[in-house]
Amino acid sequence: MCRVHLSVMNIGVHVVLRYPCVTWQPNIGGGPALLVVHLGRSTTTENDTQVSLGGNVLVGIRAFVTPKAALFTECKYTDSTFRFGGAFGPEGGFDGTYRAHQLFMGLSYHF
Repeated sequence: MCRVHLSVMNIGVHVVLRYPCVTWQPNIGGGPALLVVHLGRSTTTENDTQVSLGGNVLVGIRAFVTPKAALFTECKYTDSTFRFGGAFGPEGGFDGTYRAHQLFMGLSYHF
């Protein structure tokens, strides 16, 4: 069995369009992303880091509970591909497709 350890850091820039309602503010947005993918050394893989371009799309809503405090939720989708040509040493490597769905929830304070 081959076990591969990957970590992905997503650095994105988004344009967000928000409906300017007083209480409920839905939003939609997206933009390019720079993904830094790190492959850890194991018994079968070599240590390597790749940088690839991708994209983010997001949709969410913000609900004000007081004039300065709001609850929010946001769903973000990220898509990218990467290539580790020498991941398995002289035996070759692999290509990967990264697709992530993330759900964020929180409380925001506006001053």
